[in-house]
Amino acid sequence: MNPVTRTRTAGAAYQAKLPTPFALLGIRTEGDVLADITLLPKSAGALAPRDRLAARACAQIERYLEDCEFRFDLPIAFQGTPFQRRVWRQ
Repeated sequence: MNPVTRTRTAGAAYQAKLPTPFALLGIRTEGDVLADITLLPKSAGALAPRDRLAARACAQIERYLEDCEFRFDLPIAFQGTPFQRRVWRQ
């Protein structure tokens, strides 16, 4: 999997905002990869998925919340320091 270079901007557009028991999750996709999941205040309000990948991410997160042994299968844009990338590969 190749890392994607991205720039985070204030007020990043989310393709979905998923309510969970612990927070509202802001889900951002870039092209065909999951770029970011952010914990948002619940007051930010839910947002139905705007694209297929955001819908898949929401469905898989909900599945994980029901069964903690569920394994995610999403294309992810890994962005991090060289050290973080080494840890993630393990």
